[in-house]
Amino acid sequence: MGKRVRIATFNAENLAHPGVFFYGRKDDAPFTEELFAQKSGWISSILDAGRADIVGFQEIFSLEGLQRCISKSKHLGLAATTTRAPGCEIDPVTGKPKNLKKDHKNRDAMEGPHCGIVSRFPVLSCEAISNFPNDVEFLIPTGLHDEEGEIVKLPISKFERAVIKARIELPNGMPATIFVTHLKSKRPKYLKSETKEMQAQATTQALGAVRSLIVRAAEATALRSLIAKSIDDVADGEQGEPVVLLGDLNDSTDAVTTEIIAGRRPPFFMKSEAKAAIWDAHMASAHDIVAQRSSRDIAYSHIFDGKYAILDHIHFSQEFSSGFSKRIARLLNVEIFNDHVQDSNLSLPDPPPKIDVDGEKLNAPSIRSDHGIPVAEFELENIAPS
Repeated sequence: MGKRVRIATFNAENLAHPGVFFYGRKDDAPFTEELFAQKSGWISSILDAGRADIVGFQEIFSLEGLQRCISKSKHLGLAATTTRAPGCEIDPVTGKPKNLKKDHKNRDAMEGPHCGIVSRFPVLSCEAISNFPNDVEFLIPTGLHDEEGEIVKLPISKFERAVIKARIELPNGMPATIFVTHLKSKRPKYLKSETKEMQAQATTQALGAVRSLIVRAAEATALRSLIAKSIDDVADGEQGEPVVLLGDLNDSTDAVTTEIIAGRRPPFFMKSEAKAAIWDAHMASAHDIVAQRSSRDIAYSHIFDGKYAILDHIHFSQEFSSGFSKRIARLLNVEIFNDHVQDSNLSLPDPPPKIDVDGEKLNAPSIRSDHGIPVAEFELENIAPS
């Protein structure tokens, strides 16, 4: 039996350290020490239950907050070699977090959210990528059907939340590239001119949802480009450096945006050589593979308006696929820790808790998460020569 490695994606829902506000959120209170102790204790309990060796985090506002959560984990606390959240790290000039600003009342507030990564294995490099690759340019023909018509360029060129790209050395000596991402949500993007009354109208809501979809699709395309550039020669069909994607993609496994990121699958009738080249660039869904083995797929990582969905994904290149003869690992199983995710349509929700901050009644921060946490377990094979 080979060495087993567990990899997770974890939306921590607005994780900051105590005493700092969330920038631009006038109604949200900071964590008190007591509330943070509850939040960090819950996060560390999930980390210990999941026993993940590599974790990609979303919704991180504070590197200090993340480090404090990791230190409470018996599984990761002393074993984690690297904890990174590039948007939140300390500015060497000011000595303060890079995303610390003053809010409308001149209070310390954190900008965000950002992605983070924690690893028990050596991290060879780690960078945050904000800008789309140069080859991602959105030229949209306005003609009907096959007519090109006028070409319109969409000026979307940045991720709303920077993508983390890290290279990590696995226990078999082989490096793997890990992407951590958090794509634009389905929450409608409204214009400043669209009042609350207008936002209650069906057409305005639809326009807001389309704007969010366009941004998410643009981010998915840029992420696909980053992944393709990281896969070793996508045309040769041979073994390359393994690639893993961890992220809240804010869409289901069969959504167009998710399929853009994964890349196409080869059709059945295609010749084997051509198939190999396509599989070379494909990113498989850990959830889909496990669902195919099950007689009943009831997995979910998020619930909204009674809709149960997988929004939190683990994808991987063919080097982790059982069907690839030169694989370096194979997927064993996926667990989703989601007992805490509640369907508000099935019960009357408790009113949001309020806490007093300088005489103001503000919304208390969440002490859990509104997302489930998927953990994929792989068995490493083909130990790399030293």
